[in-house]
Amino acid sequence: MKICHVCKAARWRQTKIISHVIDATANGAIELWFHSPDTNVFILSVRGYLSLHKNRLFVKGTGQNHCKIKLQPIFHALGPAKAAALPAFHPLSGTNKTGCFSGKGKASCWKAFMKPEEEVIRGLSDLGMSETPSAETMTLIEKFESQL
Repeated sequence: MKICHVCKAARWRQTKIISHVIDATANGAIELWFHSPDTNVFILSVRGYLSLHKNRLFVKGTGQNHCKIKLQPIFHALGPAKAAALPAFHPLSGTNKTGCFSGKGKASCWKAFMKPEEEVIRGLSDLGMSETPSAETMTLIEKFESQL
């Protein structure tokens, strides 16, 4: 029985964590626990859900002050399209490294994210997939921003 625990890593290693977990899954890990205080790692673990083993948990906090979050219900509630759009949505809604839209907090941004048209979600999913976003992608991102 192989169990893989992926521990905290520097911010520049966030995608490396997901790569490590995919590799661990391919090598027989039957349970995956992501340990990180970083929201970005959580976002990437939800986005990469389909590439990972079925028993996946995200653990936040430290020592006795931690909680385990099952990724399966979150992924299924969002659906594959919105899960793929999360990495673009997260910085647009404001993080500790990026600004936010004036007067719009995470809750307002989340409401807009949960009700846009399918094409807007596709635009968010496409953002960051190539070096330079297409004109269509930028138009869809602007459409999302106008919904805010």
